Amino acid sequence: MKTRGQIEAVITETIMQKTCENDDRSRSIGANRNRRLELFSAFIITLVLINCNTAAPIPTAAPNPTATPSPTTHREIVTVDPGAVSSVTITLEALNRVEGEIRVRGGLGNDIDFWITDPANDTIVNPARIREQRSFSFKASISGNYSLNFGNTFTSRVTKVVDTSYTVFWR
Repeated sequence: MKTRGQIEAVITETIMQKTCENDDRSRSIGANRNRRLELFSAFIITLVLINCNTAAPIPTAAPNPTATPSPTTHREIVTVDPGAVSSVTITLEALNRVEGEIRVRGGLGNDIDFWITDPANDTIVNPARIREQRSFSFKASISGNYSLNFGNTFTSRVTKVVDTSYTVFWR
């Protein structure tokens, strides 16, 4: 498709050619009438072409932006029986960051063993005995399921309740 400038140049050139042709003709009344009719026709054609070429373009839909999720906060309450291990699974993408806190209730010391494993079952937060509460954080190195593990294997009588809250920060 020609641009507006290209169309105007073609029409201007056509008008100039017609004007020169008419000047070469005799200046009779009929020739002047034909010249005016040709100029008027060229003018109308110019207006139509310019209007067609400069009409507002048909809008195209812009692609939807990829949404970046806001941080999401979760809360889980886990019961850990005596001699058992329980887990909370978090599905993450690589480079997501997790910050959280655990609170333990039950038994004399309100304590539990706590560690975090990655999708390859490698320990990324080393096991530690937690008394009452602890904060934790880590960054996902690969995509997949990460586990917050709670072990009550050191007791054979007391059930523990672990209240876990964590926030996932998307990369």
